[in-house]
Amino acid sequence: MEKKAAIEIQFNWMFVLIVGVIIFIFFTRITMKYQEVSESKIAISVLANVDTIATGAASSRDTDQIIDIPNVNMKISSTEDCYRTYKIGGNNRRLEDVFIFSPDEIEGNKLIFWTLDWSIPYRIANLVFLTSPLVKYVIVGDSGLANEVNSMLDSGLGVPLAIEQRATPGDISLVPDHNHYQVRFVFFGFDPDGVSVSQFEDMPDKDVTAIQIIPDGTTFEETGTIRFFEKEADVLRPVTDGTTYYLKKEAMYGALFSGNKYIYNCNMKAAFERLRFVSQLYQNRSILLNNIYSAQSLACANYYSQACCNDANPRILTIRDLAEDMAREFPRDLQDMNDMYTVAYNEDSDFSLEGIKQLNNHVLYYSCPEIY
Repeated sequence: MEKKAAIEIQFNWMFVLIVGVIIFIFFTRITMKYQEVSESKIAISVLANVDTIATGAASSRDTDQIIDIPNVNMKISSTEDCYRTYKIGGNNRRLEDVFIFSPDEIEGNKLIFWTLDWSIPYRIANLVFLTSPLVKYVIVGDSGLANEVNSMLDSGLGVPLAIEQRATPGDISLVPDHNHYQVRFVFFGFDPDGVSVSQFEDMPDKDVTAIQIIPDGTTFEETGTIRFFEKEADVLRPVTDGTTYYLKKEAMYGALFSGNKYIYNCNMKAAFERLRFVSQLYQNRSILLNNIYSAQSLACANYYSQACCNDANPRILTIRDLAEDMAREFPRDLQDMNDMYTVAYNEDSDFSLEGIKQLNNHVLYYSCPEIY
């Protein structure tokens, strides 16, 4: 009888243990599922808020703001075929109808938004720059443009950026490592290839990057070349096929904030598609105005004709066609940037070479309907 009782007691304990383990696993899975659902809800909420804020920022020119968010890790990506998304955990949204230039990852509990108007010369869109206070930006150079960019980022914005300036690549060794999760160097007048960044050697290569900005002096620094670089071990090396171009300084800032060449190039392709669409609208408008004023032999007809219909150099049509080419294939070459800037802004006294902006000023002077 005692032996039987002992067996029953052991069985009871084994039964209790098994049931306890089952109950423990059950509640653990419930807790994990609840946590997963909770994190997913937070991610969806943050993505929705970012979407709303980005859309709002894109409709307001020359603004800056800092937004508090839950401490999440947001990834921004753009594939080679320009499928642009931003993602938190398993939740993602596609970027459409907004041009966001940003690092490929955003960490921390704050987002910095800054927008600049991009007009060629008529208004096209606001370019949105998104970053984090935990990303460090280092301006390398002492040229007028380098100082201008440093001043804009350091004190011209109403939001805090981790920004500093060094005169030469040799001064980079003086840049302290303050545990920023990403570091971006911006070189003016120097080639970053082979420059030592040994103090950041332990950081992942993709998190220590650089761009070289090479303005084209013939257009007052409003066009130029951009080269992307990434750390290899403890030095900077050029990214494969990492050369691209910018049109106006707003696009240059886009490259400064873009984590990689795909984010920059794909946003610019989308921006040029918007430019193509807007140009077609103004082309249609100018054709109508040209027909009306030509029929009445009024002075403004010549200016409308130069904008839309002159066989030798129709300004808006030229911009539209260049934008269409770049929306299909970007980057192309620096000459495309220069040609578009010239057609939009050229102030040559020769009437046949004046840009759209000057033609628009002429029709306003004669109190005619504006071209744009």
